Amino acid sequence: MNNTFGRSPAAQELDRLLEKNPSARRKVSTLISQYTDKLLNISSIKDVPTALLCMSMLRDRTLERMDKKVNVSPEVVSYTKNVITAKYRVYAESYKFVSSFLAKKK
Repeated sequence: MNNTFGRSPAAQELDRLLEKNPSARRKVSTLISQYTDKLLNISSIKDVPTALLCMSMLRDRTLERMDKKVNVSPEVVSYTKNVITAKYRVYAESYKFVSSFLAKKK
């Protein structure tokens, strides 16, 4: 099965909701892709508190952007916010784990 937005139940439901609406799918897909790219860039920051703060600020900014600029149904907005928050949690937790692992190695 192709998981366009991720493996979480919210991502799968979002994919199902957007199957019939290509313009909304394009908007949401672009937003999530840009968000993921920015999270990857932030993960290159060596200072852990700074990187986590940047990730948190990026999440908040993306959620605000979803509310104000992306014109889709409220149900799609809700699931997209859930996917954004889930991606934040995954990246933040994995960043903490990798950082602590690398710190122990030194």
